[in-house]
Amino acid sequence: MAKLSFAVGLAAALTIGAAAFAQEPQLDQLYAKVRGGSIALAVHSVDGLEQVVQKFQAKYPQLNVKMTVINPSQLAPRVVTEQQNGIFAWDVYWGGTGNMENNVVPAGGLAPIADHLVLASVKDKSQWLETGRDEQYVFPFTGWTERTTYFNTDRLRRLGVDPIAKADDLLNPKLKGEIAIRDPGRQNNGNYSIAAMIQDINDDAKGFKIARDLLGTMNAMIVDNAQQVTNTVMTGEKAVVVGGGPDIIARCQIAGGCKNVQKVPFGAYLNYRGVVVFKNAPNPDAARLFVNWLLSKEGQETYVQTWAQFNTTGAVSLRKDVKPHPDHADNLPTEKELVTLYQATSDRGQEIGRAHV
Repeated sequence: MAKLSFAVGLAAALTIGAAAFAQEPQLDQLYAKVRGGSIALAVHSVDGLEQVVQKFQAKYPQLNVKMTVINPSQLAPRVVTEQQNGIFAWDVYWGGTGNMENNVVPAGGLAPIADHLVLASVKDKSQWLETGRDEQYVFPFTGWTERTTYFNTDRLRRLGVDPIAKADDLLNPKLKGEIAIRDPGRQNNGNYSIAAMIQDINDDAKGFKIARDLLGTMNAMIVDNAQQVTNTVMTGEKAVVVGGGPDIIARCQIAGGCKNVQKVPFGAYLNYRGVVVFKNAPNPDAARLFVNWLLSKEGQETYVQTWAQFNTTGAVSLRKDVKPHPDHADNLPTEKELVTLYQATSDRGQEIGRAHV
């Protein structure tokens, strides 16, 4: 009887919990406030995110979504400069968060994200994996382990170089002038890849020396644009790219190409995507609608399924009731990895950025 009572009580508790989320303030109530209005939305320029926004627009057709697809390394200084001149043109940004955290937050350019959370299931921290991050301004909704150093097997073969297996291999004299790196002075895949290499070596003195040699004596080509730097290894112009665009290479491989482009087996870092609301957002209710829809179970499931159509890694959510895409399930980090791997790479990445190595 005691076991039966416990089972009944547990079932009732679960039912009440589910009902609480089912009865949370409905998104259509927010939509009713913003019909005929607009939202100024900035989206990280990687495949999969823009397509999620298109689905949001289809769901809420009477809200004019003014979407700008932009690299966050370009958006962050732009927002800071605009706000310093009294211009508050943006409502929401979502995508990679490093530039927001390291540039816009110190300038006081973001609104506390909690002020824009409405749905009970979104505000309930028990519904989300713990990241150990300061989430006052940025709400991270996905995080996965990623490696973005690639090599072209055909070009390595012509150079007489074996496949790249460890960071030291990048200093092979035959690779001098054969490496392209996404500008490590910015918070991007190039910066994170080098920081992760240093982390893997577990000896900062040795790791930073390899990084300095990579950027110095190897005559590496430094490129800021993600597409341009990734093209160098895809076309065989260069043998190696550090900080290539995984979405760009995935697009090529999904289409049946780029079979000679492979990832190195080292330098894994934690790739986060998050959402922020800018200070003095011109359309705060529209910002709330987008943020809460994106972080809802529906929004996160839409993100996971859409992202998987364009990418070979990262179709996971930090929301516990949203399953990873079956092909991406092994990308979801443990809570310990979410805390330790991100912090280690972030610290070294910021040091690289300040010193340009």
